[in-house]
Amino acid sequence: MEFEDLDFYRENLIKRFVRYAETPSQSSTKTADEGKTFPSTPGQRKFAEVLSSEIKALGFPCETDENSYVISVIESSPGCEKLPSVLFSAHLDTSDEVSGTGVKPRIFENYQGETLELGEGICLNPGDYPDLKDSFGETIITASGDTLLGADDKAGIAIIMEILEFLNRNPDFKHGEIKIMFSPDEETGHGMDKVPLDKIRTTLAYTLDGGKAPEVECECFNAYKAEVAFKGVSIHPGEAKDKMVNSVFLAGEFLSRIPRKERPETTEKYQGFYYPGEICGSTEETVLTLLLRDFTDSGIQKKQEFLTKTASLLMKKHPGSQITLEFTRQYSNMKKFLDKTPLAMELLMEGVKRAGLNPVIKPIRGGTDGSRLSEMGIPTPNIFTGGHNFHSKKEWLSVEQMVLSFRTVVEILRINVEKGGINV
Repeated sequence: MEFEDLDFYRENLIKRFVRYAETPSQSSTKTADEGKTFPSTPGQRKFAEVLSSEIKALGFPCETDENSYVISVIESSPGCEKLPSVLFSAHLDTSDEVSGTGVKPRIFENYQGETLELGEGICLNPGDYPDLKDSFGETIITASGDTLLGADDKAGIAIIMEILEFLNRNPDFKHGEIKIMFSPDEETGHGMDKVPLDKIRTTLAYTLDGGKAPEVECECFNAYKAEVAFKGVSIHPGEAKDKMVNSVFLAGEFLSRIPRKERPETTEKYQGFYYPGEICGSTEETVLTLLLRDFTDSGIQKKQEFLTKTASLLMKKHPGSQITLEFTRQYSNMKKFLDKTPLAMELLMEGVKRAGLNPVIKPIRGGTDGSRLSEMGIPTPNIFTGGHNFHSKKEWLSVEQMVLSFRTVVEILRINVEKGGINV
């Protein structure tokens, strides 16, 4: 399909994204883990209401449930009722790893390879970021050096909303049933905890939560959380010889046993890791939270066995100490689910090609709501949005790559119709 008004959608995407980036919706991992409030922050609820109103203003039905899941179901075009239903999803929240309060987007038109001065002494040097160097001539959006930008995942939301704008402006465009979902608390790992599956179940589903064009993602980590509790023996330090077992030192010794080559900062591509995310303690008791990541089931099992063996060895070395481990599964590699139902990937790969790109399959070194949805019976690959350096004050977005994502989604809808044998 040729887009006679592509400039209109490009400018609209910029305006939408900037407006959404300026709308605070940062989640709170601590609050989410406590499980008392969902979503974890009021900003997400307010943002959900904003989007719901905009969807209705475009002429489409929409509801926001008590948990702030925004859901719109758009009826199929006449004659397309038997086509597979398609879901497009993005998440409302931004990460709490960097401040997301008072985001002030900056727009750099026609990037020419220079170092971008964002503010607050923060710079984007193309020598440090090859993806930026590859974006010569594109329009770049950044924050102002003191916050993240929020392209993760407000770029995805902007693209989906622009798809609704496209459908509104092109009522004769044929399509099957389309479902839209904006979900809360993805960044906390709780995004699908309360998802209304009965309202979004589809044959085809996609998250728009990826990075560089033309990367598409159909596999991710297997993810576990390990809570490790260290109990020592407390006594006055002046009388501690051969009596004290300091749990803080014990935790430090435990961490020192993790191979350096299996840390986030030393791994890439298909390599897994151990990630100590939080530690708190005193002489008598220390609690450590570790994230375990691996692309294979056997790899994640070996990591659990290694930690268990390490704990046993240290308890023998330090009589009187106690180390307990509790493993909690967070999400699974989506690939095993997508391999069983390949249609979603087939449409995505063809859609990227029709947008003028050669798709690149890249593993997600993390997870998405699609990881959880795939486990729940809705295989959901991930589509690029043009965002880069997520969860960072150096986060940036390419407008041109965002436009290519928009075009890819339109092509997916069109290919779905063609595969159904309907003349477009």
